[in-house]
Amino acid sequence: MGVALHLMDIGRSVVDTSSAMGRFFLTFVGGAAELEQNVIGERTSLVMRHMASRNMYTGGHARYGYRVVDGGKLEPIEHEQTVIALARGLRSRGRSLRAVVDRLAKLGCLSHAGKPFVPCQIQAMTESREAA
Repeated sequence: MGVALHLMDIGRSVVDTSSAMGRFFLTFVGGAAELEQNVIGERTSLVMRHMASRNMYTGGHARYGYRVVDGGKLEPIEHEQTVIALARGLRSRGRSLRAVVDRLAKLGCLSHAGKPFVPCQIQAMTESREAA
């Protein structure tokens, strides 16, 4: 039991997908659509990397240590930058992510959500592209 797809109104002719030429045409059109989708993805990725390299907002929540200001630029938040520097210093001295979390909690340092940090947040802030 087979299934045939008949495409109509392509140059006023019928594409019969049960024939070799019809299957080739469908494969060709599908390949062209996939190519266009991939090209769009590559362009989008390139623009996002460019924006990030210029410290511009790329969507979602601003990462810890920054706020979004007019024009889509990311502006450092001084007291959060101090927390990031502290976390990086602790990590550079060999402290585990959990030890850094515990130290920041003892100091009363909280995430944007007003909650104590978790290890993955510490990892992200200490390994970010701005790491010194």
